[in-house]
Parts: sequence; C-alpha cells; structure tokens
Amino acid sequence: MISLLASTEGRTSSAYPAEAAQFVGQRAINSVPHVCDIVKLVVKDHSGADFESITPEARLIEDLGMDYLDHIEFIMDLEDTFFIEIPDEEAEKIVTVGDACDYVIENLPD
Repeated sequence: MISLLASTEGRTSSAYPAEAAQFVGQRAINSVPHVCDIVKLVVKDHSGADFESITPEARLIEDLGMDYLDHIEFIMDLEDTFFIEIPDEEAEKIVTVGDACDYVIENLPD
C-alpha cells in the first residue's frame, strides 16, 4: 500500500515508493498536479504500466491492464493514501485515471 500522506506526517510505510519523494517534499500535497501525480503512482503500483502511459484518458482495466481485484486494491490504496472513503457505487464509476484524480480532488479532507 502507498501511504504518501501518512509518510509526510512522520509515519512511514514499508511500501512507500522511492519515486514518490519528488512529489511530496516541501510542496502542497493537495494541489491538483500533485494529487494526480500521486494517483498515477498508485495506478502504476497496481497496473505495472509505464508512468508516461498513465494519462487522464487511460482506462484502468481496458488500457492499463488492471483486473477486477487490482481495481479493488487500487481503490483501497486511494482511500489509505488520501484519507478518504470511496463508496462502492462511486468506485464503480472510476473507470479512467482522470476519474480517479477528479474523485480524489473533490473529496480531499479539509
């Protein structure tokens, strides 16, 4: 599981990806570009796709090769990473990387 927000608060995660450090640092974690880059890292973790091929239009299952279980784990990692809850009916609507970014941005805790 990727837990970037937890890591920035002094806690660490054993699965914290090294390349994520460039997106955290001194930057605002909840700015739109950074949220989408972090979402892309979570996608990469579950799909194995190249970071460059993970575009907003890319479909998680059809284009990036996730299966049903990957999608469920991806949703769970988004919840853990951004401290949000994604109800099942909303998770089913997250079809593209852009859908995931939009959902996270709209539901970030204050």
